[in-house]
Amino acid sequence: MVAFVIALMVVGSLVVIFGILVMLLAPLVSSLTARRSAGRAPVAVAPRRR
Repeated sequence: MVAFVIALMVVGSLVVIFGILVMLLAPLVSSLTARRSAGRAPVAVAPRRR
């Protein structure tokens, strides 16, 4: 029973930490993906047109 409670506490703490990391990284990832899509799209399409 004690091991089960400890496992629940560990999983809960991991979920909380992962949630905080996602909250902090979400804006960075969205900005990076936006920059990549905006920067790579013309570069990738230009050689195809030529």
